Amino acid sequence: MSGNNPNAWLGLLKWSLAYTDGTSDTSPSPMDPEKKAFLEKVMKEGIIDEGERMTTILKEASGILEDWTVAQKAVTPEQEEHVQVLLEELRGIVEQIDYARMFAAVSGLPFLLGMIEEQESIPRSVRMLALGILSTMAANNPPVQQQLLEVGSIRILTQVFFDAAEDYPLQARIVQAISANIRSHEVAESVFCQLEQSVTFVEQAVGFQNGNGNISTVLLQRSVFFLRALLTSDTSTPERVRQFQTALCWTTDLLLLPSDNDNNNSNNAELDPNVCEMILELLIEVLRQKLSVNAILSRKESLVGRGVERVTKIRKLSGEDREYASIELDLWENLIALLARAEPDRDRGPSTLHNDPEDTNLAAQ
Repeated sequence: MSGNNPNAWLGLLKWSLAYTDGTSDTSPSPMDPEKKAFLEKVMKEGIIDEGERMTTILKEASGILEDWTVAQKAVTPEQEEHVQVLLEELRGIVEQIDYARMFAAVSGLPFLLGMIEEQESIPRSVRMLALGILSTMAANNPPVQQQLLEVGSIRILTQVFFDAAEDYPLQARIVQAISANIRSHEVAESVFCQLEQSVTFVEQAVGFQNGNGNISTVLLQRSVFFLRALLTSDTSTPERVRQFQTALCWTTDLLLLPSDNDNNNSNNAELDPNVCEMILELLIEVLRQKLSVNAILSRKESLVGRGVERVTKIRKLSGEDREYASIELDLWENLIALLARAEPDRDRGPSTLHNDPEDTNLAAQ
């Protein structure tokens, strides 16, 4: 992201902090007595100016990061812990939308992306926190989402995701950050879908072709949430659903995996109940939206069979067990009803699938 200088993100931040404060550059006008009295009271009572505190945090953190990256000094546990404390405090400040935009105005976004991208000099714990801050800032904040697009955030984050193979907590944070970056932002969604690596990213995020059989609950939760937001947004299209239907089929197949309770086989991966509900909600929304349903209908018989089995089992429960499973029961009943009424796509159009839907069947592998 920084051309020939891999540490340009630090220099950009230092320059911005020196010459801007994230606000207007117009000349200040004289303060009226009432405002002056109020500010004097605030200062006397010790209320923290969070904008000023944010600048102090960035200056202090960037100094330590410069030691690690530019001077190549060894990371000490004390420094790492101190930077973590600073970033945690920063995250609390930028939860407020105005401060998030102020942070972006002083080149904070390239600073965060630079930390996330630097895999050698920056500790993993610090990179994880930077991802959390990025997600906090971008969520439902169109100006920040737009600026992230302009600095190439999606390309950077997807590459870091691929580099972090099998580091599921880090990958989950990246999925969360990309989701916050593009969700409910029409241009960002469109840009993501046009990127060459977008399909591969989503497929890997939901565990497609994960040969070791591991299912990371946190990664799956965030990936299914992201897939649902992407496929069922107000600006989604039949082409978009078809573009990601390999991931959709694979995710659907997770519902069809036999559980330990079904087969008394401890080798089967157990699907987390919350993930199960999220997948059911995804399928229900896709069927209701009717943009493209062929991927789900390719599993109709198996889904109905599994649904009837789960509905029968849950209805036999009583007390707290029945109450705990009541949401899953409602979702399966809704899904079965929608599958019974669903009709295949009238105009399938050109397919962008890597494989035929049947070829992605998880149970067959």
